[in-house]
Amino acid sequence: AVDFTVIDFMPTTRANATLIARIPEDPTLWALGRTLDENPQRMLADPMTTLWDVTHSTGPDTADAAEHLKAALKNGQLLV
Repeated sequence: AVDFTVIDFMPTTRANATLIARIPEDPTLWALGRTLDENPQRMLADPMTTLWDVTHSTGPDTADAAEHLKAALKNGQLLV
């Protein structure tokens, strides 16, 4: 568990949240994170985390944005 109270965040309902933390159990995400740490000039954001964020957002163009990101991932355009 991560204790965000040390930086003045408090537990609340999802509706009132200003931060939602997801701590992945998938070890491949941690491996990708280490790879990105070794090559920081290559990417600004983890593409899988970005895809998750896009697919869980509520904007009018999220489906289109997610499809573009998925295509780039499948084509290897976002590989480290």
